Amino acid sequence: MGPGPVRPALRHPVRPIPCNRRLTINRKLLQIVLMIICVCRGLNTTKVNDAIAAGARSPAQVHRHHDTTINCGKCCETVCGMIREQACAGGFEDTRQLVAAE
Repeated sequence: MGPGPVRPALRHPVRPIPCNRRLTINRKLLQIVLMIICVCRGLNTTKVNDAIAAGARSPAQVHRHHDTTINCGKCCETVCGMIREQACAGGFEDTRQLVAAE
């Protein structure tokens, strides 16, 4: 009896990502998507991004979009950062207008 079937040698063997690592990656992505930005009012990243997409350009406008108000203000820095990231990424055009001086 001869040797069994010969399998071709792979130059770069493919190593599958272990299941527990894949779950960790997916969990981290989910946490980023659903991360709570405003604990007082329950606004997560999805809600803040929706408000930004609808035209909100300040934390107050984000809260107004969701019919809430700023309570403690700890979310303001994060919301401003998210707005800045969208502006830098070209997510929206600068809507400010120049007004003639009198």
